[in-house]
Amino acid sequence: MQEARADSHETWLFHGANKSCIELIAAKGFDIRVSRHGMLGQGTYFANCSAYSDKYVAALPVLICP
Repeated sequence: MQEARADSHETWLFHGANKSCIELIAAKGFDIRVSRHGMLGQGTYFANCSAYSDKYVAALPVLICP
């Protein structure tokens, strides 16, 4: 992965999802209305560490969308 420029105010965030969900997210984007209730309530969760998001994914190939 390419590092974000320090002055860009950008960072990489990771979201764990199954393949069927990834295809839907890639086509339509994230939609809080169809999200499940997580530990902190309903929402779309992201992590700054891919290993954390990987806990929520079945053993499937990885898809990285720039």
